[in-house]
Amino acid sequence: MDYLNEMSDFLESFCEAISSIIGMDVTIIDHKFNRVVATGPYKKRSKEVVAHTTFFGKIIERKSPGFIKDVRLEYACKFCEQRNECKEKANLGYPIMFKDKAIGVIGIIAVTDIQRDYLVNNMKMLMVFFQHMSQLLENKIELFSQHKELQEKMKAILKMKEKRITFASIVGEDPQMKALFIMGKHIAKTDSTVLITGESGTGKELFANAIHYDSLRADEPFITVNCAAIPDNLMESELFGYEGGAFTGANINGKIGKFEMADKGTLFLDEIGDMSLNMQAKLLRVLQDKKITRIGGVESKKFDVRIICATNRNLSQMVSDKLFRADLFYRIHVIPIQIPSLRERVLDIPILMQYFIDKYVKKFEIKDFVLSNEIIDKWSKRCWKGNVRELMHAVEYLVLTGESNCEDEIENEGMIFNGNTLKEVVEDCESKYINKIIKDESIKDKIVLSEKLNISIATLYRKLEKYNIKL
Repeated sequence: MDYLNEMSDFLESFCEAISSIIGMDVTIIDHKFNRVVATGPYKKRSKEVVAHTTFFGKIIERKSPGFIKDVRLEYACKFCEQRNECKEKANLGYPIMFKDKAIGVIGIIAVTDIQRDYLVNNMKMLMVFFQHMSQLLENKIELFSQHKELQEKMKAILKMKEKRITFASIVGEDPQMKALFIMGKHIAKTDSTVLITGESGTGKELFANAIHYDSLRADEPFITVNCAAIPDNLMESELFGYEGGAFTGANINGKIGKFEMADKGTLFLDEIGDMSLNMQAKLLRVLQDKKITRIGGVESKKFDVRIICATNRNLSQMVSDKLFRADLFYRIHVIPIQIPSLRERVLDIPILMQYFIDKYVKKFEIKDFVLSNEIIDKWSKRCWKGNVRELMHAVEYLVLTGESNCEDEIENEGMIFNGNTLKEVVEDCESKYINKIIKDESIKDKIVLSEKLNISIATLYRKLEKYNIKL
């Protein structure tokens, strides 16, 4: 990989900074003898090919530093192809090493007698200084190479996937789900921040995947961070990365953060409601500035990442309780998507059952498995507190054992539903569940109840009137 040329923007700033300190022009030449960047009059000559017989070319070939205190008297310069057009008085060069190979040279160019005298009088100090600068570049290139390698691997994985999760591949025939699919496909084509809410097990991560793979970023990385699974003291380095030696136990070469890994793609912050207030403040600043700074670093890096968040918590209530920052909430609450619970989409239960049965029959190579109407009827009457995830595991158990492990739970809950048609069963389930929530949690406020049920206040009013429920 031609790392130096790919890092030319950074190297240009790097050389300008050194030049301003030492008062002389600085240049970087790669192993193919191309001038990558330079300061002063040499800046206009960037990208030119330098003869390998020049002083800097010899440093690359020998992999060792060099110093010329007077170009006119230097024996090696007599054979340089560019001798007649050279206006340099003195030079100092130090090889840029990467994995035991000289991939370039960083050098000082003195073009006046004053600069030459300064270079001669401070040669030892400058040689030590450039040794450190070369080591700094080596570390920077190592991090850059890791990042590039990771990006290439991720792109390769993405291209190898024969089947990606899109809205077309999500199972669901319920009208609510179909409406969400249409909405999801529409917002996928934008870069707007999305907040997905819903109970645990409803498929929030599935929706996040579908938004990414139905978007223009589909060939770029999709990176997931589970905010509930990472300790607070590790979250910052996980998201933003760190420089080598930033803290005790840190990797000497540093670490790439999730924001950098997701560059050009999508970052999915799952369970964002579990993020600490301290980390929320840091995340807010990054989302506002669209820049990240690694722990222990001083350089800010811009990123191009689409943000999708998800939570099973009531963020509005958490904002009221001072458990979630209001400014961060409004930053991520741009496009809200609320996924209904399985009990709100009962029509999908038989369809999902068959989908998971087909999956596990194929996985476990089971023949002649028949799904009985009795099981379909019983499972369609369950409330499925764990939603689709619970149903999936129940189907796996059913396929492997031939038995249902759900009947006892229905009886213990006392939630036996009446009705001769599926519509009647659904209505009976809704009515009993709403009454159960009101009773078990002593809810008296309609807004609180609507948030608990994950439905709009208008929908709640209709259901309370429909089922003659007093609050």
